[in-house]
Amino acid sequence: MADVEGIESESVRFVLEHLAPGSQELTLDALRQHSNNDYLLQPIRQVARGAALVSITSAVQRPGEVRVSAEHADGTARDWTFSVGGDGRIVAASAGRHVDGVDFWSGPPAELPTADRDLLQQVFAAAYSSSVPEYLDRQLETMTCLVVARRGTAVVGFALGGGTDIRTAALGEVKVALPGLTCVDPHEQRSGIGQGMGNRATWLNLSMHGPREVAAPRFATPASFAMAMKGQGQVRWPPPDDLYAQYDHPTAVQIELAHEAALAYGNQGYDPATGACIGLGRPIGVPNVEPEVPDEYHRRFERIDRQRGDSLLYLRWLVDPPDVWSAA
Repeated sequence: MADVEGIESESVRFVLEHLAPGSQELTLDALRQHSNNDYLLQPIRQVARGAALVSITSAVQRPGEVRVSAEHADGTARDWTFSVGGDGRIVAASAGRHVDGVDFWSGPPAELPTADRDLLQQVFAAAYSSSVPEYLDRQLETMTCLVVARRGTAVVGFALGGGTDIRTAALGEVKVALPGLTCVDPHEQRSGIGQGMGNRATWLNLSMHGPREVAAPRFATPASFAMAMKGQGQVRWPPPDDLYAQYDHPTAVQIELAHEAALAYGNQGYDPATGACIGLGRPIGVPNVEPEVPDEYHRRFERIDRQRGDSLLYLRWLVDPPDVWSAA
């Protein structure tokens, strides 16, 4: 790995050294000397094992932040951002695909300057015809994680997300990830911006909320549903041979968690007959770019009332679910 001595932060140097091929595995005790965020241990270990950092191409250091661009053993270029607290330790870290000419910002929506909200609305309007500004405003108020992509001074994409703890009678407390609205300027489609924002949103959510047990994404279109169904590698439920179990033969426990997740999003509830989060009476808009996808995904939207603002909810366990989850 390239020399890291030019990086002023001792804690950032420490983490980068542990990302190098053949480095000693990072332990929690060692991380705690350089970070106050235990949640970073797992993803740092995963990167070190599967896509170790082999060279640093650039580093930018600012007060409270270090940004590093690097080449990795899997052939990808990633940008790393480390937030450093007043005690010199790392508060948060994120990594995502490098996109030439694009700068990514990550943080809570409350930290976004007011003027930038108008720029997000412009991207939303470019991605969705007849977009409803209030829909994005609600997400900026209810979501806790935001990633913004800029090319120069122009905002070309954003991704929202959050996390919550939901308690039900049968499951107790469940840690749930709530992926939010993602928009990319139509002129930037297939540039890698969407993936870059998704990577960073995952890291930010982890830094703020810790590991999640269940992901509860909502999908407004068959195309977005189809794209999400490609990434089922880490899912423990539903099983590969019964991907639509939540819709085809839901249990009372599944319906209860789905209902609470819908409420956490600010929807009016969950309709088990359709699998939909019940909207607030207005559509979010019509995507200006909607790729063709197989009929099986369109069939799941045949009874979704998109004019009411309904969206398809899809529950995925990231850890082994309890037995009661699938019990009739």
